[in-house]
Amino acid sequence: MICIKCKKQIDEDSLYCKYCGKKQTSTEAPKPLRRANGMGNVSKLSGRRKKPWTARISVKDDHGKYKSITIGNFEYKREALNALEKVISEGGVTPLFKITISEVRELWKEKHYPQLTKSGIEGYENAWNYFEPIKNMKMADIKTMHFQKLIDSAIAHNKSRSTCEKIKQLASQLCKWAMQNDVINKNYATFVEIKAKESTKKEPFKQEELKAIWNYYQSTKNVDAACILLLCHTGLRINEFLSMKKSDYYDGCLHGGSKTEKGKDRIIPIPDIMLPIIKQLLDIPGNYLVSNSLGESYNVNNWRKRNYKSALLACGFSEELCKRRMPHSCRHTYATMCDRLGVDDKALQDILGHEDISTTMNIYTHTDIEFLKNAVKTIDFINIPASK
Repeated sequence: MICIKCKKQIDEDSLYCKYCGKKQTSTEAPKPLRRANGMGNVSKLSGRRKKPWTARISVKDDHGKYKSITIGNFEYKREALNALEKVISEGGVTPLFKITISEVRELWKEKHYPQLTKSGIEGYENAWNYFEPIKNMKMADIKTMHFQKLIDSAIAHNKSRSTCEKIKQLASQLCKWAMQNDVINKNYATFVEIKAKESTKKEPFKQEELKAIWNYYQSTKNVDAACILLLCHTGLRINEFLSMKKSDYYDGCLHGGSKTEKGKDRIIPIPDIMLPIIKQLLDIPGNYLVSNSLGESYNVNNWRKRNYKSALLACGFSEELCKRRMPHSCRHTYATMCDRLGVDDKALQDILGHEDISTTMNIYTHTDIEFLKNAVKTIDFINIPASK
């Protein structure tokens, strides 16, 4: 036989050349053949991983350039090869790098929206309105500067910081989805800066302002004024109040709530002075305590802009004062007035749903309900002495 290196004649079946010492055979397995172009590839990732084998395939973009798309990661090489062959036999992968941000949002919504409350969904829907300038852009082409322009535009239109935060939050959620599906490799929303001014401080209603609302209600029986008074005498958040159904009122209390574990499914006793208002609302047709013309719940933003503000203006409030007496001011009013009247701290915390409590306190007994009811039964924010 001939030495594979020096080409001299050596004995048959020699393991080494007697002239140059070159090993004549190899125990190493032959390297696998390179896959043809367009047929993808399988490689092993470095490091200690549960699924070290990754399958990838290249797809042309709109400019004729190839982009590598990850099909998935697998525990064994054979699994990766099978997945690659399956994708090829089915005509290739969907080029996700061509997907628009609107399409990303629809796919994200399918998974995310079922986990949200109605108010949470409304928040994201309102934030999406600000994405109009980029809604048809490819997700892979959107960078920090595009999201920053959305925020800057909102600030230029005097939108609150909380609105800008929601826009950024939605952008971040969409980026996370795109990262998980290898559309982008970075969450560009995290680099957005919000320089919006803080929202106007929400001050509680003063007693004379409550009296003005009360006097207007007494003379007109206006439903919106009734709702403002009820909000001030229950501490409910506006979204909680508008989602209350008539069936949520029983045993002299409203039952419900949202936002935190402590805030959910809580008991809100109705003071005696508000019982006529509750009766009035229950007598109005509709499924909810406050229903729209279709008998369904109001949109929070619509009710705040139309019904709430209109009622305050009708009560004699100025435009400037209306800006400082937003719906959440009613909740501040309840907490402030209850503290002023000496309402039990524990009862107030439970009614407002501010703090976490132990599991044993999550289910109220009859005694617990009576304790809460007695704590606020006689509160009257309209007629308390000014010096108290």
